[in-house]
Amino acid sequence: MDKNEFLKELEKRNIVLSEKQKNQFNYYYFFLVTENKKYNLTALTLESEVYEKHFYDSLSLLFEDDLKGSIIDIGSGGGFPGMPLKIVKEDLDLSVLDATNKKVEFVRQLSSKLDLDVKTVCARAEEYDGQYDNVIARGVAPLNILLELCCNLVKQDGYLIAMKGAKYQEELESAENAIKILGYKLVKVYEYQLPSEKDKRCNLYFQKVKNQGLKYPRNYSKIKKQPL
Repeated sequence: MDKNEFLKELEKRNIVLSEKQKNQFNYYYFFLVTENKKYNLTALTLESEVYEKHFYDSLSLLFEDDLKGSIIDIGSGGGFPGMPLKIVKEDLDLSVLDATNKKVEFVRQLSSKLDLDVKTVCARAEEYDGQYDNVIARGVAPLNILLELCCNLVKQDGYLIAMKGAKYQEELESAENAIKILGYKLVKVYEYQLPSEKDKRCNLYFQKVKNQGLKYPRNYSKIKKQPL
């Protein structure tokens, strides 16, 4: 997917970019590949891959819904999906969290260069103290682990949106116990395909319907060793 195809595919989704936004995406790509060796941000560096598998994929959260309220992007790495969303919707109340300081520093520099107001946090999700209307995570961990890592970050009646690949059904089956114990309710399953490669993707929307108490989340080693 080249830049023109990227714009056309977004227009099909009723997302029309201004010249400023187009330039921001151009700079994002340039800065990403320029700084990649220093920060180890992505295995994808071809322009067509970045525009489709990072930029377009991140924006799938806007294809059917309008994100509102406070948002935290967990394990953001090179800024995905938070930064593409922020470019398109500059008024988003966005925080970006990663446990690796150099990746947080990359997003900090990128947001400054793009003149975007983004809060950056270097912390582990299960240890961070904060609550948000929307917690978004793309490719961070298996679903049963992710649900626990983020359980204290989601406000009551807020949402955890897990961005997954074609095998999401298997992850859902493995996460049934975690969903129940941690007070989540699966309220939406949104499937879509990447335009060029037809890769199947899925965004899973979990609403936090009850508090799970002080027992969770456990420390990461225990979560990983004994997932719910």
